[in-house]
Amino acid sequence: MNNSQVLPINTQVATRHIALGERTGFGIGADGDPAFTLQEAHSHGVFVNSDMDYTVRRLTPLECERLQGFPDKWTDIGEWTDESGKTRKESTDSARYKALGNSIALPPWEYVLQRLSVCCGPDATMASLFDGIGGFPLIWERLNGTGTCLWSSEIEDFPIAVTRHRFSEDQDHEE
Repeated sequence: MNNSQVLPINTQVATRHIALGERTGFGIGADGDPAFTLQEAHSHGVFVNSDMDYTVRRLTPLECERLQGFPDKWTDIGEWTDESGKTRKESTDSARYKALGNSIALPPWEYVLQRLSVCCGPDATMASLFDGIGGFPLIWERLNGTGTCLWSSEIEDFPIAVTRHRFSEDQDHEE
């Protein structure tokens, strides 16, 4: 018989208040609770209790993408070039965690942008300032078609590379 539990953990907060006990609202959830808000500065994980085997593990970048509503491997862009021209061999997990922690959760913004699209009419376009990894253009173009996001901007190298990779002129933007 499998009596497994999975508890969401915000490890930075949970370790500060361990003496206060379970379910204090300080970083340890209950079985079936939603995951905590992803933030760049916090380490997030899950506690798995399965037939007396206790494990705490970090969320993977793929799990973080799914929690934020991005398509699988959205931030896994492989080799990329930073703004100084240096080629990076891979998308590191740390860069992916930081970008996702600084990003938006897509589902609530999709709700807002759906309504905004209706108000703006069929020829609506948008631009996105400080865009991160392309969350707003992704939603907007899903709703209004490829090319309707005219431009986006960002100041950090890795998010710029993700947006360029995902929104190059020869790709379908509705992943």
